[in-house]
Amino acid sequence: MRWQGAEYYKNAGPSNATFHQSAYSVVDLMAQYAFTPDTSVSLNLNNALDETYYTAIGSRGWYGTPRNLTATLVHAF
Repeated sequence: MRWQGAEYYKNAGPSNATFHQSAYSVVDLMAQYAFTPDTSVSLNLNNALDETYYTAIGSRGWYGTPRNLTATLVHAF
């Protein structure tokens, strides 16, 4: 779990706007299973609650990554 407190940015851009973002939390989950000592699979669910947030605020801000799932299969030779 990641938590970010509220933040603001004053006098941004050509219109001298003030940007504000409330506090938010992002929850990531991970599970792993070993089929054999050499083979395992893992699942990562990022932003499990699909929280909408900005990675930065001010003159340039991008939305944070939406909910996504990654599966990884590993085999050691």
